[in-house]
Amino acid sequence: MRRVYPVLTVVVIGGSVLGAAAAFLLRQEFFRARFIFNVQQAGHVFLFAALSWAAYFIGALITRGVFRQRERYWEVDLAVGWVAFGAGAFILVATGLLYAWVVRVIVLALLTLSAPTLWRLARGAGDYVESSWRRFSPAVVLLVAAVVPFAASIASGAGHPPFEWDVLVYHLYIPKLFLANHGFVYAPRLAYVSMPLGAEMMFTWAYAWDGVGVAAAVAPLVNALMVVAVWRLARRYLDNFWATLAAVITLFTPSFGNAFSAAFSDFILAAYALLALAIYLRGFKGFGDAALGGFLLGVALSVKYTGLHALAGFSALLIFDLARRRLGVKYAGTFLLAALATVLPWLIKAYLERGNPFFPAFYGVFGGRDLSPEAAAGIVRSMRAIGMGRGWLDYLLLPYRVSVAGGDYQHFGGNLWPFSFLAVPLALAWFRRWRLILFSVFNFASWALVGSQQLRFLGAAVGTFAVLNAGVFAAAAGAFRGAGRKIAAATVAGAVVVGGYFISFGYLPDCWRGFVNYQEGRAEGFLSRWATCYGADKFVNENLPRDAVVLQVFDGCQLYLERRAISDPFLDASEIIYAVGERRAPAEVAALVKGLGATHVMINKEAAAYFWRCYKSGTRALWAAYLERYTTVLYDDGTYEVRAID
Repeated sequence: MRRVYPVLTVVVIGGSVLGAAAAFLLRQEFFRARFIFNVQQAGHVFLFAALSWAAYFIGALITRGVFRQRERYWEVDLAVGWVAFGAGAFILVATGLLYAWVVRVIVLALLTLSAPTLWRLARGAGDYVESSWRRFSPAVVLLVAAVVPFAASIASGAGHPPFEWDVLVYHLYIPKLFLANHGFVYAPRLAYVSMPLGAEMMFTWAYAWDGVGVAAAVAPLVNALMVVAVWRLARRYLDNFWATLAAVITLFTPSFGNAFSAAFSDFILAAYALLALAIYLRGFKGFGDAALGGFLLGVALSVKYTGLHALAGFSALLIFDLARRRLGVKYAGTFLLAALATVLPWLIKAYLERGNPFFPAFYGVFGGRDLSPEAAAGIVRSMRAIGMGRGWLDYLLLPYRVSVAGGDYQHFGGNLWPFSFLAVPLALAWFRRWRLILFSVFNFASWALVGSQQLRFLGAAVGTFAVLNAGVFAAAAGAFRGAGRKIAAATVAGAVVVGGYFISFGYLPDCWRGFVNYQEGRAEGFLSRWATCYGADKFVNENLPRDAVVLQVFDGCQLYLERRAISDPFLDASEIIYAVGERRAPAEVAALVKGLGATHVMINKEAAAYFWRCYKSGTRALWAAYLERYTTVLYDDGTYEVRAID
């Protein structure tokens, strides 16, 4: 610690000088308009850091006290802490007690209780940093340093307001809706409110703590935990250098980098599935380990139905290990029961709201309240349409296509790491880690065969493919001796980093461009440019009466809309459009819209031009006739149109 004090002195004095200089510059208009991090943002970052520390503190208590973990991972503690916050939000929402002040009191109490722990960690920080530094070889430090600019670029998206479609439709809108009503809200046409909302509950807690910006930052944090989970998983098989390369490969995977800073839930699901896999492959030394692994899998299942792909991988592992007697039946039962207990509240909620615990899936078996057979069939058809075909040749080419060929969002949403399609074949020859291979194959097969083939839905396999790739590279470099091995390792790592930057040029500039645009234009200018719905939402908020009810057609973005809306986010399986198609005359359509209680209509014309092809041509003509006779245009920016109902 003696060597730490001089460093701290330099940091404090230097920080004071730089702070004074920054304060002076911020008084100048030129710098204030362009400064990349203003004081208000710094306040939000501090509040988010405090919330994350509280999550780590409560998570550590849970893993130690409930799951009896002796060999604890800090990333598991933090992940469990955020689940605890999500569970707290669920309880508050279910009891009608979701108020911002309640959440803040709870968090402040945790921060107070954690103060002694934080003080002890701060006192030992110098020794910890010094010992950690010694554990990392220069090669690992250099490899990490090489990807810092890339990591900063994709993380910069957390510095501006959310604008992505799914985020505006439900990921952050549902927390806003629950917080405004202090409890659960049943929205018949917003099917997402009756699906598992494990990630959205975490967002809800953060939203109540400090608003939408902090809520949106939860996803990048947990996504970063996914990278750590990949490193942790790889360390079971590889040394620190190659495990770090596996984490770097994950970071450079385009589908991951594209979605890193957005408040999506897909890689949150993947993070929890990978943490569960790391604990499972570590081996259960007691029922606490089995319960913790099952709990983390249950969290993944509670985030989204696509957690079933990870469940397919774990099912294959359980059968494999039970058959070889590597796993006791009691441990396997504990693992599965913990997973079921974790996801069960969401299944019960869906059953109470819709009469279908898996709503809107298995509609033919359970049905679904406020969902027509046409819409249910349309949802299935829509999900199956996203991909590269469903023929046997398409399935054979799928590993190559997702790694190299890729496609736009309607097909995949980016690519995997280019060598991912070779990960399993090469691992079978050079890196025979059978259980890891088994999990990867079954996870990928489930994703390919069931539902949508969006790459974000692939989940944990993105990480396991990275570990397999790193293992193959390590085996190839290991074929050399002496200096040749170091040269081979350096060549592989250099190729991965350079190739990663080259691949990311397709989306990396947008990350920084968005960040800089926000810093220069602030929220208003940024959202007007990046969120296509924002202009129409702003018009509605400023010009329509408070009691206006907006019928959204081919749109469902409500995060920035401050008026009550009737929307149907399944654009190619819309209950509203199906209902219009059942009418015969414009007057009947007018009666339908009036019956819904709408006073205005908002139309996403860009989406309409694409999705009208999913419906009968007569329906489109009928809707156009209704608009012409019974509505008046109030706003039209070329993409969105707002009409008053006469």
